[in-house]
Amino acid sequence: MQRDSRIDPFTALSFQHPFRKYQRMILAQVEDSPDDQTYHIVAPPGSGKTIVGLEMIRRFGEPAVVFAPTTTIQQQWQEKVHLFTDDPDDITSLTSQNPLELAPINIFTYQLISTPGQASENKRHIAIQQWVDDLLSDGQVIDEAAAHTRIDTLQQNNPRDYDREIARRYRRIKRELLRNDNADVAHFLHPNARSLIERLVAYGVNTIVLDECHHLLDYWAIVLRYLIRRIDNPRVIGLTATLPSLDDGDEYENYTSLLGDVDFEVPTPAVVKEGDLAPYRDLVYFVEPSKRELSYLENIQEAFETTTNDITNSERFHNWLICIILERPGTDGTTIPWETFLNDQPLVAIAGLRFLYRIKHPLPTDLVIPTEVYEDLTLDDWLVLLERYAFDELKLSADFDDHHQLAQLRRILLPFGLTLTERGLRQGRSAGDLVLALSEAKDVAVSQILEAEDKHMGDRLRAVVVTDFERMASGVQRDLKEVMDADAGSARRVFRHLVTDDTTGHLDPILVTGKTVMVDADHGQELLDHFNAYLRQQELQATCTYRETDIPYILEVVGEGRDWSSRSYVHMITNVFEQGKTRCLVGTRGIFGEGWDSLSLNTLIDLTSVTTSTSVQQLRGRSIRLDPTWQRKVAHNWDVICVAPTFERGDTDLRRFERRHSHYWGVLSISEWDQRLSDALRVLSDRTIGGQARSAIVKGVLHVDADLAYDMATKKLARVPFDKYTKAMLRHIPQRDRAYDMWGIGNEYSNFTYTATRLQVDDLKIRTVFTVEQTIKRMLREFRATLFASVLFIVYWLFYITMSTIDTTLTTLFTITNIGLVIGLLLVIGINARGAYQIGRQLLLEQPPDAILLDVGRALLAALKETGLVSRNLQPDYVRVIEQMDNSYQVLLDYASPEDATTFVTAYRQIFAPVRDQRYLVMRDDTRLPHVTFQSVWAVVHQWFRQTSLYKPAFHPVPDVLATRRERADSFARYWKQYVGGGKLVFTRSETGRQILLEARSQQRPKAPSLAFEIWR
Repeated sequence: MQRDSRIDPFTALSFQHPFRKYQRMILAQVEDSPDDQTYHIVAPPGSGKTIVGLEMIRRFGEPAVVFAPTTTIQQQWQEKVHLFTDDPDDITSLTSQNPLELAPINIFTYQLISTPGQASENKRHIAIQQWVDDLLSDGQVIDEAAAHTRIDTLQQNNPRDYDREIARRYRRIKRELLRNDNADVAHFLHPNARSLIERLVAYGVNTIVLDECHHLLDYWAIVLRYLIRRIDNPRVIGLTATLPSLDDGDEYENYTSLLGDVDFEVPTPAVVKEGDLAPYRDLVYFVEPSKRELSYLENIQEAFETTTNDITNSERFHNWLICIILERPGTDGTTIPWETFLNDQPLVAIAGLRFLYRIKHPLPTDLVIPTEVYEDLTLDDWLVLLERYAFDELKLSADFDDHHQLAQLRRILLPFGLTLTERGLRQGRSAGDLVLALSEAKDVAVSQILEAEDKHMGDRLRAVVVTDFERMASGVQRDLKEVMDADAGSARRVFRHLVTDDTTGHLDPILVTGKTVMVDADHGQELLDHFNAYLRQQELQATCTYRETDIPYILEVVGEGRDWSSRSYVHMITNVFEQGKTRCLVGTRGIFGEGWDSLSLNTLIDLTSVTTSTSVQQLRGRSIRLDPTWQRKVAHNWDVICVAPTFERGDTDLRRFERRHSHYWGVLSISEWDQRLSDALRVLSDRTIGGQARSAIVKGVLHVDADLAYDMATKKLARVPFDKYTKAMLRHIPQRDRAYDMWGIGNEYSNFTYTATRLQVDDLKIRTVFTVEQTIKRMLREFRATLFASVLFIVYWLFYITMSTIDTTLTTLFTITNIGLVIGLLLVIGINARGAYQIGRQLLLEQPPDAILLDVGRALLAALKETGLVSRNLQPDYVRVIEQMDNSYQVLLDYASPEDATTFVTAYRQIFAPVRDQRYLVMRDDTRLPHVTFQSVWAVVHQWFRQTSLYKPAFHPVPDVLATRRERADSFARYWKQYVGGGKLVFTRSETGRQILLEARSQQRPKAPSLAFEIWR
């Protein structure tokens, strides 16, 4: 087939509607980069990625192949071609889903190039080949047959080690196949995959579209890498809603090898503002464990504390700890220097000193003690000491009682998910974490949320409750059988609770999972009639009926027929959900995650434990589809989080909540927290009324509640008022219209991301020399009137002396005048002195934190500019410091690029971080001013405004980005001296520097806990 005959069909295509703004931005970037061959695009579900992909195919004008993860999405691609032409014949001639009949646009599933079974078998085959080669090259076997015999024997006798060896070798091979252009990939491919690739190459396919490319794992990635290499100069388009986590090495490796960096990212707020997704609001409901769950947590903590006290209160433990911390014997019989010990074993050193300080054991006066030693012992400190003691003393002891104590220690650590092994403590999922994640209190919370939503929404309510699993696969742990139900945290338990609860039973909940459908018996027959009517209407060869369960008020739906499957009954149930025959569905994220759509869904209650960006984006994307029957639809996405403030690790569920929202944008109402959040957000917000910003789009827990995010970042768990925040969340339920307005639908946006930080400054008791110099200048200006009056008085006095010698009769008159002038001059001096003192008191005694923070920010910005780490066009007054109602402060760099703003905020927070082992330190000292002119004045004023509560001169960390090179650190030290004071720079990797670092750790310095956050506009 000639090239022209392949290009001609694309001329018949033309998108029949206006492109959205972000679609135009993507396509414009493609046009502006004609030499690019790979296009990696990230956009949320419902944003029109398919349209962008088809338009790019049309513009490239060359045969293409599209790979999609499911047949549903595959079908959507073909259906979207209708938007480019009104002629059905064009669609038939242009597209194909048949691998044996190729067309200009071929649309296949990833499974076509490799079924899961094929992938698994090829993975094993590849790894075994590598294993055999390793055994032969290492000389462990005499020939290939012996190698296979050894491998087969291991598989039979030790399958766990066999699987481990297969996985390890496959990871190594995959890395080679994905990254090495010369790797022999074809040798490892299944014949079906090779055959399809050869047909595509022969047809002249040049454009490859990888839809939902976060699915590109393992074997699929290898096959597609081979296809890309087989085509001369191909264009590769990657489309996905979410990026893989950097913590997942396999997914990240696939991305970097196939798609490179992201070329364009469309955040969800952009699609909402365009009016193509519904606005949403993220809310949270906090619960504490039920009585029996809390009793269990208290018991395991009490057991831990009792055993710990028995061990650590003994004279033997004290003597052991004193020996390793204070005596520090080395293997050669000498004493290990304290500095060396602290650097080599920091956790043991700090935990040991904290314990000795706690029991009031005298510490050597010549020992430089880090300030963190005087903080409370944490659970991690106890674990460090117990781990070391267990292996130094208990395990090596010949005493049976010690062995018994070691066994007891192992038992009390297990509920915390900790296992003592020969290699130390190993962390797994703890029983305490399971209790929090699967707490029965969450079921009650779901009922209360639905009751509150129902009161406001009425018949319009459409809610979905999502869990991780239908039922526990293997039941709860043995030790938890008295604490948790057998189906704890399951979709079945939540469903059973909702059906029997008087406040939610009238919602007619339906349970739908990959294997099971259950309904409330009260409306069973009515629903069954709807189900079968739907199946007939869709011309499916399937029918369904009911089967009684062991619970009288619940019926199970069972189907039969060729077309009865989870796919068909999910569509069936979605249909009755859209009609309002049920207003609440309960199921698993396997069903309600990627690929499920309901236009009327407006309330999502997330009971899952997912925290990855992919899973969170896919699940939250279910509720924000536009509803044609509700023009101002607003979705509520609820998290239900269990916290146990009195339990040592009672925040595990809370930290999952924090990680989940760290990937996610949401709307923050400024007026709700009014003046406290934030002139900074007013600057960055796009939504203003009467000059006052109403909202901003932010990432993280901040968009759920700004004060909650700040409390979580700066307070201990027991001090966070969770009940207050739950009540605040419930008050948001009637405010959907207000939430809609907060989004500013239709307003302009720049798709621009900003970073800021919020700091707690109660402890910021220091002075900065730039503010000192400015204060001295202001104080001196106060004396200008005094100086002018004094000059006039001197002139008058000279005149008086002259006139007195000429005419003595004027002496009396001048004397009276002199007295008046002296009194006036003294009055002027007094008034000026009072004004100068008030200025000095305000800025030098009361120490306004905004001035301190601003000086630190100016020093940092100047150094970043000079070293080329941020734009040189940024000005000092772009550093913004804004006071909040709770006396915290926000700091940000205005008019900066997202990268520059992030660099600034990250470095700013590090300046106030504790001194640990940073590469460079810089001295803060306000006793001398950089400007010599004012030094003598400051020597006097410093005594006048002496304040004993201020922190003494101390070292602060040089931010990481400025500590990579000496010239960068020098630049920071120079500007630090100019704005903050001091400026002595110390390189801590020298012998002298190590000693100073140790001393710096013992210095008292201000603490400024902070919360960093991102803003989108």
